[in-house]
Amino acid sequence: MSAADLPRRGRPSFARLVEVEARKQVDTRSGRWLLGTAAALVLAVYGAGALLGGAGGFADAFAVGAMPLGVLLPVITILGVTTEWSTGSSVITFGLEPRRGRVLAAKVLGGLGIAAALIVLALVAAALTTWLAAVPRGRTPAWDLSWWQVTGLSLLLLLGSAQGAALGALIQHTAASVAGFLLVPTLGTVLFTAVLDNGPLVAWLSINDAMAPLTGPVPVTTTQLAQLGTAGALWIVVPGVLGAFRWARREIS
Repeated sequence: MSAADLPRRGRPSFARLVEVEARKQVDTRSGRWLLGTAAALVLAVYGAGALLGGAGGFADAFAVGAMPLGVLLPVITILGVTTEWSTGSSVITFGLEPRRGRVLAAKVLGGLGIAAALIVLALVAAALTTWLAAVPRGRTPAWDLSWWQVTGLSLLLLLGSAQGAALGALIQHTAASVAGFLLVPTLGTVLFTAVLDNGPLVAWLSINDAMAPLTGPVPVTTTQLAQLGTAGALWIVVPGVLGAFRWARREIS
C-alpha cells in the first residue's frame, strides 16, 4: 500500500506536525543547550543593565538584548531544519509523514514560533530591566519604546530566523549552514558594494543593507520596504525554494 492509500485520519494534522517539530528542537540535548544559552544570554544582558543602572530607556534595553538573539535565533532554525538529515531520523519522519513539503513547512513554522517566544521573553526582560534600573534609584523609568521599534526589531529577528531556515534547507548540513549564514550575506554585501561602486542598487541586493532601516526609530519608507522585499526574495525566498526542491528529492539514507 502506498502512502497515498493511507487513511486520511491516520495522517497527522499540520498543526500537530508544527507542534512535534517545535518539540524536537526543545527535547534534544543540543536543542535544550542552545535554547537555554539563548535565554541565559538575554537575561544576563538585561541583568547587567539592571545592576549597572544605565540611563537608557525601554528602547535601548530591548535593542541591546536583541543583539545576541540576532545570532542565536537563526542557529535555532538552522538546527531544526538540518538535524533531520545529520541524525538519520529522516527515515522515521518521512515514514510517518511522506509529504516532505509539509514536514519542512512545519519545521520552519516551529522554529519561527520558538523565535517569537524568545522575542517576547526579551521584551518582558527589557521591561523589568528598565524598571529595576530606575525605580530603586529614585528615577522615573523611560518607557520610550514605540510600536515601530518593537515591530522593526521583531521583524528583523524573524527575517534572520527565516533566512537561517532557508539556508539550512538548501545546504542541509548544520555547520556549513551556520557558516553560510554568518559569512555569505556579509561577503555578498562587500561584493555588491565593490562591483556597484557603493551605488544605490546595493540596498536592493544586500540583505544587510535592506534590513538596516528596521533598527531605526521611525518606520521604513515605501522605497525601503521595496528594497527589503527585493533583497529578502534574493536571500530568503530563492534559497528556500531551492531548499524545498532538494528536500523533496534527496535520497533518504
